Amino acid sequence: MSDEPPRRWDVLVLLLQIYLVYVPWLLKYVGGAW
Repeated sequence: MSDEPPRRWDVLVLLLQIYLVYVPWLLKYVGGAW
């Protein structure tokens, strides 16, 4: 086994970062639209 994590974890981390940034913006946008 190598020390570097599987590539899928890199993708999950990237998606998580996008999720954490996008969701608050979406909630703010939707909340402002209502």
